Amino acid sequence: MSMIIVKVGAMLHDRHIISIGTVRKINMIISLWGSAACMIGVAFAGCDYVLAVILLILAVGCIGGIYGGVLCNHIDIAPNFAGLLMGISNTLGTVPGFLSPNIAGYILQGNPSVGQWRKVFWLGAGVHILGNIAFILFASGEVQPWNNGAKSPSSKNIIDVKT
Repeated sequence: MSMIIVKVGAMLHDRHIISIGTVRKINMIISLWGSAACMIGVAFAGCDYVLAVILLILAVGCIGGIYGGVLCNHIDIAPNFAGLLMGISNTLGTVPGFLSPNIAGYILQGNPSVGQWRKVFWLGAGVHILGNIAFILFASGEVQPWNNGAKSPSSKNIIDVKT
């Protein structure tokens, strides 16, 4: 699924129909809102485990769209610092991985009913939606001015080496 999303976005950009920033935002919208919709579907699947599994597979498939979204955006905005930016964002991105089991455990607290699981999936969907809104509002596809480093008066050659 991610290959289709990314390929269509690249085609639209190559034909100068939309900017690279818009491509990244569309990829993230499809990825995160699609995944959130599937999680909400799981919340209402009740005890229909076949439907729940199908929706979870679709949710994971939708998440693949981030490869053409936020994961490429580091190179768009700062090619000279893309590795550093990826390291920082990847480090911050692992926080939900160790917090979510604790939060789910707190919500369930010995009562793993369908209603309690519904809250867990709604919370996950909400995190996806809020994260996507932040990306839409703040992301850019343009190279940032700080990519080339700061230019200051003291950056001139102080010592002139003669050969």
